[in-house]
Amino acid sequence: MAPADATSLRTHRMRERSKADHDHSTGQLKLSLILTSKTLYAETLNLFLPIYKFLEEALERQQKHPQLGQLYPLLPQLARAPGFRNDVDFYRENRTLTTPPEVDDYVAYLKQLEKENPVALVAWYYHMYMAIFAGGFIIKKCVTKTMKLSSDEGIQAFVFQDNPKIIRDELKDVINSMVLMEDQEEVLYEEGSIVFARNDELMANLRGGVAFKQAEADCCRYIVKVTAGVMVVIAAVCIPLLQSKLWLEQE
Repeated sequence: MAPADATSLRTHRMRERSKADHDHSTGQLKLSLILTSKTLYAETLNLFLPIYKFLEEALERQQKHPQLGQLYPLLPQLARAPGFRNDVDFYRENRTLTTPPEVDDYVAYLKQLEKENPVALVAWYYHMYMAIFAGGFIIKKCVTKTMKLSSDEGIQAFVFQDNPKIIRDELKDVINSMVLMEDQEEVLYEEGSIVFARNDELMANLRGGVAFKQAEADCCRYIVKVTAGVMVVIAAVCIPLLQSKLWLEQE
């Protein structure tokens, strides 16, 4: 249970300062299509795989950093890159997937932060992993249903060793306990907006791709069928629930 003075916590301030950017990010239609198209889902995972891979490798490199080193013990629970890789391989079905220039730019930006101001990466660990551990369970359920999966193959990115809430609480506790100068804390708030802007750039690229257009066409054909109920449930129930959970459960 959140403490009575939760609003005084750093992670609460990080959440509130990025609320407008969060609310502007990731439309329902995109998620509805992504969670019902194996091809599009594979491409989405492939976009974010290099991001999580970099963040996790950076924690290995920064074990002795005064702030990032405090996050390092959480790496076994946080690590998502291996699951993303397994899921990409599962869905791509012998197709070669490439990453757009936006991914290279994204990783280059993170490399620059690690080199010039590593503490700024704390914002990325907070927002990127809170999203996974707050909404991963719902994504897992939706994907299992729409892709007709019978095991955890294909949803490894959202298989957790421990209760996701426990991991979220541990992540917040570590960030809230960090000793930061005022200017360092301000950087975390500024980077929060950049997290969502960078992620939106990746999703915009996805929307302009062949797989997205094919998923849109398939969706239109699907909706005219009686079985369109599954899509309606995802758009009307799953996605709003996921988006609210991604936001509310960061507290």
